[in-house]
Amino acid sequence: MKNFFYYIALIDTEEIEIFGKYEFFLISASFTRQVLSTLFSFCVLVYGTSIILPIWYSVVISIIIVLILFSIDQAIIGSEWSLYKKYAKNKFINFSTNIFIIPLRLIPRICYSIIIAYGIATIAEIRIQHRAIDKVLNTESKQFNNEYLVKTEEKERGIEKKESDKKKNIAQLEEVLNSKRNALNSKKNIALSLKEKDNLDNEIIHYRENISENQKKIMETSEEISRIQAKVDTNNEEIRLKEIEMDHEANDKDRGAKKGPRWKAFNREVIALKTQNSTHIPKLQSKRSEIQRVTALIEKNK
Repeated sequence: MKNFFYYIALIDTEEIEIFGKYEFFLISASFTRQVLSTLFSFCVLVYGTSIILPIWYSVVISIIIVLILFSIDQAIIGSEWSLYKKYAKNKFINFSTNIFIIPLRLIPRICYSIIIAYGIATIAEIRIQHRAIDKVLNTESKQFNNEYLVKTEEKERGIEKKESDKKKNIAQLEEVLNSKRNALNSKKNIALSLKEKDNLDNEIIHYRENISENQKKIMETSEEISRIQAKVDTNNEEIRLKEIEMDHEANDKDRGAKKGPRWKAFNREVIALKTQNSTHIPKLQSKRSEIQRVTALIEKNK
């Protein structure tokens, strides 16, 4: 135990015989400070690093750092004992009070203490404030997600409106078909000859085929329009999000504002999506014109 005590205080056992009361007091103070500062540093490091690491990783990393700090502190103590051995027997220089010796003893300790205190205080502050940091990050994430949810809800409402309009058009076509059917039935009832009846039957069959074919064409075209429009909306949303990422990447002061590889990758993706939209939009216009043409044809045959 005595050897461990001397090792921590970095004492040369061959020089113990010449030590006085002051030297043993200094040895005890050095030992106590070494042990307490090492334990305190270890506890704070484990407490701080456990925010981002599992507890066992925190313990291992803290042990490594504390051993490094312990070695530095030992080096400072060793330099002080070297000064003591050099001037202890000099009757013209008092090791404890000389104005030239005191700075040589204090400056390494002050620098070491400031660095350790600043590092430990920073870790402790991060640990104490991590809940507030998490709260701010969660708030920003919710704001971003809320904006995306609003856009998604608007898109869903647009799709529902299109579905409603499509059902309304189908109902109108069914009404037209029923009215034509009733008109043809009336013609059948007032037909004066078999020839007229046959002509009316042929007219009904032909009209039903035309109405059914036009109705099917309108439904297929409407579904295709919905699919193309959904692709365009999805591409527009992705373009908006990627442009936000590009702006953030180009103006992020923490990482250095620049148009780096991530910005260029986002830019290529945005160009590709816009190219896709440029091919989808003419298709949408063509399909809508086709629906208008078929609807006009049905109205003409009423």
